[in-house]
Amino acid sequence: ASSDQRRRFERGVAAMRALEHPGIVRVLDAGVHGDVPWYAMELVDGPSLTRATAGLDLRQRVEVAAQVA
Repeated sequence: ASSDQRRRFERGVAAMRALEHPGIVRVLDAGVHGDVPWYAMELVDGPSLTRATAGLDLRQRVEVAAQVA
């Protein structure tokens, strides 16, 4: 990864760590192994967003997307 890519990664991780809300998964740790950046997030128990919205119509899915955003 270039130094510019690494800086962008570090800024992104810092931004994610600054977010605190019950509906946002927390970043627990981050780093770079060799040239590969990584981050670990808390495990959330439950279905994926795809599975949770599978039975919804388009209007309902848009409402969920607005809540997520």
